[in-house]
Amino acid sequence: MKSSAPDLTVTSRPAWLNLLTNAIQIKHHCHAVHIESVRVIEQHWGERIWEGNVQVFALVGHAGGNRCYAWVETPAMSQYQFVTVLQKGLVISPETAVRGWLASKHVTVETPFQGRLDSQIISQAEYNG
Repeated sequence: MKSSAPDLTVTSRPAWLNLLTNAIQIKHHCHAVHIESVRVIEQHWGERIWEGNVQVFALVGHAGGNRCYAWVETPAMSQYQFVTVLQKGLVISPETAVRGWLASKHVTVETPFQGRLDSQIISQAEYNG
């Protein structure tokens, strides 16, 4: 599975970052500041199951954590899905955020996440663009 959102480029970066920032702020009721973009490739038995850019945000005013990882998926035609994963528990990096999200979707990954994720950590919002 590949993140269907376009790679962030110089021309599209501000718009995508604004959308992700807004999604985080609305969902988690705090201020979000973009820190960096990390390319993540997740494989299982040598097969690529997910690839994309994960945006790392610092959270200001959130009681449950100080980082959030976010990216955009497009599972249906012209319907964007904003995925936000809080840094909490087993989620400690962009890579573990993706693994946790994949595990929550019941995609087979080699991870200790199965059955151990708090449903409050992973959130998704849809946007019809």
